[in-house]
Amino acid sequence: MTAADRDAAARRQRAQTIALWRWALIEPAMDDALTSRQRGQVVRGLAGREHAGPSGRTVPVSRKTIDRWITARRAGRSQLTASSCSSVRPPGTIVIGIRKRAAGLPVR
Repeated sequence: MTAADRDAAARRQRAQTIALWRWALIEPAMDDALTSRQRGQVVRGLAGREHAGPSGRTVPVSRKTIDRWITARRAGRSQLTASSCSSVRPPGTIVIGIRKRAAGLPVR
């Protein structure tokens, strides 16, 4: 296994860890028995506090971000990875966006 393979595997593992964390965070709001008003209360409650992130650091998550994750999950995007719906743009994201745009892919 080359260094590039190890790096790729580590990135995949990190993306999966983030996706599972996001999935677990929004799980209470995914209950089909909730009315829109009840779901809104759950989402506001989630957004109103900080959460232990996948790396162990405490992170705030905005209501807008939670709504985006819920929409993505409902749309069938089961992998809520860092690249699929992150609200924080890490260095290099602009380059990735340019590459996606050049390839005709949607840029978020």
